[in-house]
Amino acid sequence: MKRIHSLLAALPLALAAGCADFDGPLQILQNQVMGDDCVVSGTLGLPRSGGVLDVGLVEAGYPGYEVYLVVQNNLANKGLGVDDVQMEGVDVELKVGGAFGALVPVGQRNFFVQRYAGVLRPGATVGLAAEVIPRQVAAEMGPAISGSELELPSVMAHVRAVGKRAGGSITSGWIDFPVKVCRWCLAFNSKPGEKPGPCPPGGIVEEQIRMGQCNPAQDGEVTCCTGGNNVLLCGDRVPKKKGM
Repeated sequence: MKRIHSLLAALPLALAAGCADFDGPLQILQNQVMGDDCVVSGTLGLPRSGGVLDVGLVEAGYPGYEVYLVVQNNLANKGLGVDDVQMEGVDVELKVGGAFGALVPVGQRNFFVQRYAGVLRPGATVGLAAEVIPRQVAAEMGPAISGSELELPSVMAHVRAVGKRAGGSITSGWIDFPVKVCRWCLAFNSKPGEKPGPCPPGGIVEEQIRMGQCNPAQDGEVTCCTGGNNVLLCGDRVPKKKGM
């Protein structure tokens, strides 16, 4: 069994690592575990305190690491919409070091992710999805990951929500969200550090397929195999057969 099993089991924990610096006019309540419908909800659910990103799956075409934030407007309602906030996106600072320090240019470590999420009225919450480790940055990290690491290196995503109120900018406090980085550790049926092999001619027994998360490159094990033209197929794209 891959060591990733114990790491994954520890991911959906209370958001101790994601507490905001302060409870300001905007507040990130949690980074949430997505449901099977993959809809980013503004309703509090199971929180996630840390993540795992598989650079093998990213290099095969999947996105980088995404967070699914629940953001609340803490302003008092004085009426006439003056305390409504138009959600604009998130500011991100990536704290990288160690094996990644020389691979990720300083200019790519601070950026804004534009994600309009509608008008947030006082006391209300909204769901906000954002790719906080972009695909390009994840690919740059790739050469530092062999897949044989005893301890997975990590990146800290320093994140805050950004909106507009009465023509001016308004932000939440920052949260820190740690992400472990690996190669082919989430591809359930692959050898450590190796791309999954060819899909079996008759397909994989449907009941044995692990579907992964909404983004197969992060947080959950997913069944993958290589189809025609060396294209990687994962989750519901894997050729299936009925069990006996």
